[in-house]
Amino acid sequence: MKRQFPTYDRSDYEVRATAADATDLELSLVADIKRGLESQEFRAFIQPKIHLLDRQVVGGELLARWNHPVRGVLPAGEFIPTMVRHGLIDSLFWELFEQGLVLQRRLEHTEALVPLSFNLHPVQLANKELVGRLINEIERYRVDHNSIVFEILESATLPSSSAAYKNALHLRRAGCGLSLDDFGSGYSTLERLIALPFTEVKLDRTFVQRIQDDFQVEAIISFALGLTEKLGMSMVVEGVETAAQCQHLTQVGVHYAQGYFFARPMPSEMFVEYCGKFGRAVPNVGTRIF
Repeated sequence: MKRQFPTYDRSDYEVRATAADATDLELSLVADIKRGLESQEFRAFIQPKIHLLDRQVVGGELLARWNHPVRGVLPAGEFIPTMVRHGLIDSLFWELFEQGLVLQRRLEHTEALVPLSFNLHPVQLANKELVGRLINEIERYRVDHNSIVFEILESATLPSSSAAYKNALHLRRAGCGLSLDDFGSGYSTLERLIALPFTEVKLDRTFVQRIQDDFQVEAIISFALGLTEKLGMSMVVEGVETAAQCQHLTQVGVHYAQGYFFARPMPSEMFVEYCGKFGRAVPNVGTRIF
């Protein structure tokens, strides 16, 4: 009996070859990321948070950058998704957290001490050992708990475990701030607002990009501002890129914003200088404590 072999048309082979190539590239990137972590190539860049009325710095968000020896400085989108898929996000977080605590110590010696925000992936929030380690690090560096804020992506899936909610409560009771990032881009925003003790909401950049062309967007921003204020939270609008957008936000009553119009993410040394010129001391990060 003649042996039968499966046959594929050209498109089948191309799909399989493309998938194999993608897998090889992924594995190569993972190996390169691990090497970069060991070599401490990942650095924290800080984007200022601005008070719209006086244009002073009232905070800073730490963003990951990879100082690659061959490809140069790479933005987070080049490596964060791969790190999440392969369980490397914890290593990156603790590296940036330590850099941020060192930076906060430097800011304490200036007259412009402002809170620093760290991006915390929702999956990390469910780790039962998270809070203890965070508090230990904060106290080891003798940093004020009120000067630390943790940002959680609204668009990402939050673990349903009680550990995630307990950790959020413990962080707030310890004095740290809790921010809901990319507000308005997910599917359960309002539920999350009442489920976790947020002190800050960051409105997704898609809203400000449409504020000049759509009166409904302006109404939504105004509604979100009123809602967060009633809940005892502050609201930051992300992605401000033009003077016209800034003017519209000011007219609506928005107080805080981030975006390239004010400043791009910068190395910690530049951020210290920036705060020295435009910063001011901020005594607290929020008032809502459960």
